[in-house]
Amino acid sequence: MRGPARQPGGGERRGALVCIPLLLSALLLGGCGGLGINLGGGRASTGAHTVLLVRPGCSTFVARTLRHGFVVAEAPEGRYAPAAGDVLQGPPREGRSVFALFPSGAVTAGDPGADPDDNVPLDVLALGLDLPDASARLDAACPPS
Repeated sequence: MRGPARQPGGGERRGALVCIPLLLSALLLGGCGGLGINLGGGRASTGAHTVLLVRPGCSTFVARTLRHGFVVAEAPEGRYAPAAGDVLQGPPREGRSVFALFPSGAVTAGDPGADPDDNVPLDVLALGLDLPDASARLDAACPPS
C-alpha cells in the first residue's frame, strides 16, 4: 500500500522555512562570527617591537620584533620621537598602523598589565630584515653624523 501522495517540493519548502529562523537567530546571537564568517572584524595580530637604533633628529629608526626580525619604521607627523628601549605594540606588517607606546624608563616600564602612555602612528617601511640590512636602511634614511 502506498501512503498519501506527496506534493512536489512540499517537504523541501518546509525544511527551508525552518532553516531561515535558525539562520537569522545565529546571526543575531553570534554576529557573522557565529557562522564562522570573518568580514574583517576579527582581532588583529599584534607584536612587541623594541626600539634599538635611533639617530638624533631623525624620525626613522630600527626596532627588534619577537618573531619577525628587525623592522625599519618612521614616525610621521612628529608625534613620536624614537628613543632606544621604547616598546611599541602593534601589528607585524608593512605600512601605516597605530602602535601603543610604552616608553623606556617610564614608571610602568616592564609591567605587563600597564596601559600604554600613548598611541602613535608609525609607517613600517621594511619588516623581517637582519640587523646589517636594517642598519644600512637607517644609514640611507638618516646618515650618521
